[in-house]
Amino acid sequence: MVILTELNDHSGPSVTNTVEQIAAEVLMYYLPGQEGLVPACVLVKHYPDRQPRGNEARWHDPFFGETFDLVSFDAGPNH
Repeated sequence: MVILTELNDHSGPSVTNTVEQIAAEVLMYYLPGQEGLVPACVLVKHYPDRQPRGNEARWHDPFFGETFDLVSFDAGPNH
């Protein structure tokens, strides 16, 4: 299982927008023996709690709560 966490202070592309590239690199560098297996690994995107803190914490918005999302890839018709 691979968990990809989006850091709160990250200013680059989001995990969501780069998940395919990250997954390919994880398989190539850290799990090379898994290539060809279906699925090659279980991948989970994680966004930590991003609720406002301090003076800005006037309400709780579920949109900013912690989330874990299972990621799956479609190999397409040629695979």
